Amino acid sequence: MKEKITFEPLLEEHLELLHQWFQIPHVKEWYARGESFTHEMIVDKYLPRIKDQASILNFIICVNGKPIGYIQLYCLSHYLPEGVSDRNHPLFEKYKPNELAGIDIFIADEQYLGTGIGSSALSEFINTYIKGKFKAVVSDPVKQNVRAIIFFEKNGFVKIDDHHDSYHLLMLYKIECLHE
Repeated sequence: MKEKITFEPLLEEHLELLHQWFQIPHVKEWYARGESFTHEMIVDKYLPRIKDQASILNFIICVNGKPIGYIQLYCLSHYLPEGVSDRNHPLFEKYKPNELAGIDIFIADEQYLGTGIGSSALSEFINTYIKGKFKAVVSDPVKQNVRAIIFFEKNGFVKIDDHHDSYHLLMLYKIECLHE
């Protein structure tokens, strides 16, 4: 049976689940950057995003209806990826801020790690929410997170900058067939 991947917009009732996921060692180490998020911290960070869906789009990744991870999307007109301090960055020599989407993703459910579901979810998400709206997608994994870097490379992202920030690696995925 083929796994059905869907994206549920993040809702207030998901915040407890998000808090639980932030306690899982691989999520805490890499996505939460080692910080011990309390439930209150999750609410403070994500509830404003739920109320203002225009700035950062937040989703729960589901497989056959089961929540397994999280993905978010933002436009670089509004936010910059980690390691990019301003719009003088070389990234903006090729692209205007409104042509770039930033993406963050994690699979929390350990039974789905290494199964290809993350790649399928990323591809589906790009096809559904990004293609036709942006020229490229940027990701900003921590340089020591080799698993994330390999994941993004396997999914067509290329390393574009490791000189402006000693902690984060900027990676880019070019989207084909966009309106010019």
